[in-house]
Amino acid sequence: MKKNIITLLTAVALLISGAAYAQDNDWNVTLTPYGWLAGLDGHTGTKPLVAEVDLSPSDIIEDLELAAMLTLDANNGTWGVVADMFYVGLEDHENTAIGKIKAEVEQWIVTAGPYYRIQTGNDLVVNIGAGGRYMNADTDITTPVGDSSDSESWIDPVVILGLRVSVGEKFFIDLDGDIGGFGVESDLTWMVMGTAGYSINQTVDLCVGYQHLDVDYEDDGFVYDAATSGLAVGLSISL
Repeated sequence: MKKNIITLLTAVALLISGAAYAQDNDWNVTLTPYGWLAGLDGHTGTKPLVAEVDLSPSDIIEDLELAAMLTLDANNGTWGVVADMFYVGLEDHENTAIGKIKAEVEQWIVTAGPYYRIQTGNDLVVNIGAGGRYMNADTDITTPVGDSSDSESWIDPVVILGLRVSVGEKFFIDLDGDIGGFGVESDLTWMVMGTAGYSINQTVDLCVGYQHLDVDYEDDGFVYDAATSGLAVGLSISL
């Protein structure tokens, strides 16, 4: 866990330093820390021990050790780059007939890529791009009769699409999504998110929405076929 905390802080520092560099070069930079109250539904594990997973947001919150979500967006009006980082660490204990069983799960999801911006008047902005999604899942299980651990990571190519519709001076609607995998690593991965936003002032926006991420991956007996979805709340800060 300590190693992953250091990695997490390093990733955040790189995002912020990249934002500062872009700002110095006349780019518009936005940082969005957010919370994703998500549940997990699907199947994961290593064959033949593939288990069904059905965790509600409250289940995940109960077992949560550490979580961090951050999005960086930088553009110069025509070209841009977006990077979204999601990290969660979960820990659970259970007393069984053979003794105490401890399970630790850590997951990284990082999606990033460049895009081209199409500005249609003052009320509609469309972003079209391509990039990649990195996923890493670590599982450690400790039991009185032995321990086991598993780690898997992969990168999927994705096509990125986003649009923003302005509604008056203060309100806006964002629709963002991507699709990829295409058998390169995952058979298929896709994400869709709808957000309603309110501009508190010229530099801070409040955003509330719903995000769904679906991944269908299998390699050498390891299976991750699951959907993560739930309410997302964030503050977008223009630097």
